[in-house]
Amino acid sequence: NSKAYLERELYIGIFSMMSGIFFLYAPDRNRDLYRVYPKTVFWGLILSGMVMVFHTVFIKGDNNIGKARIKGFELLLMAILLMSRPLMGILGLYTTVFLISVLVSLLIKKDKSLVSAGKTLVFNLILMGILYGAFAVLLKVNAPAAWLI
Repeated sequence: NSKAYLERELYIGIFSMMSGIFFLYAPDRNRDLYRVYPKTVFWGLILSGMVMVFHTVFIKGDNNIGKARIKGFELLLMAILLMSRPLMGILGLYTTVFLISVLVSLLIKKDKSLVSAGKTLVFNLILMGILYGAFAVLLKVNAPAAWLI
């Protein structure tokens, strides 16, 4: 595909591979984090990026330059997701996952009303309660030590 550089999937795949490599080899002061994010998750991120790049380069796409550009909204979502790991050491696993889930949910929702935001907040609180109960109470997984839970 001679116009692979015009396709969005190429850049997302490259970003995925680079993120996976960074997370896999980044020095980590909190060894408990790898109980939450095992290295297989980072390898999965690398492999999925490789598949996207391979598909974009070797299989012909539509090459629509209007669709190829990564917009600011997508960059904002990627930046929010990249902040999850550093924030876990500061805020704690469950607090970070809750905040990022709420933020991403509010950003991608079409309905921006206060009632919808309240439903999103309640849903994420219930979800975090279930996750906390499953991992911290039942499975006794050590979460990264931080200020909050």
